[in-house]
Amino acid sequence: MAPGERPARYAAHAVAAVIVQTSTARAQPDLSLFARAFGLTRAETDLLGRLVGGDDITMAGVALGIAKTTAKTHLARLYSKTGTNRQSVLVVLANKLVTARSDGTSCEPQPLTPLPQSSRDRWVQGG
Repeated sequence: MAPGERPARYAAHAVAAVIVQTSTARAQPDLSLFARAFGLTRAETDLLGRLVGGDDITMAGVALGIAKTTAKTHLARLYSKTGTNRQSVLVVLANKLVTARSDGTSCEPQPLTPLPQSSRDRWVQGG
């Protein structure tokens, strides 16, 4: 018998099924109220949804079928409209205001109150 071979008595009864699947499905937060509050376009909202879902700017662009430069333009407009200046701060802000539930429904966002520029980063970071 060669190395790794099993006797015939085992092979006759052996049954195996191996299924490997990676899931790209994730709970998408409902950003519609957030988008209305900040005056976001559909394209900006779609990009933000991908970023909140964990994509980086390149992956988000690929998933949305847009060039990386277009994704960066949308991101720059998101910064301008939300008063943020970093992707991580933008994602934290979106997560604080809109929470996705596992059943696909969304919680109502917390009331939006304008923050002075100096305290915006501290508020988003939870301080």
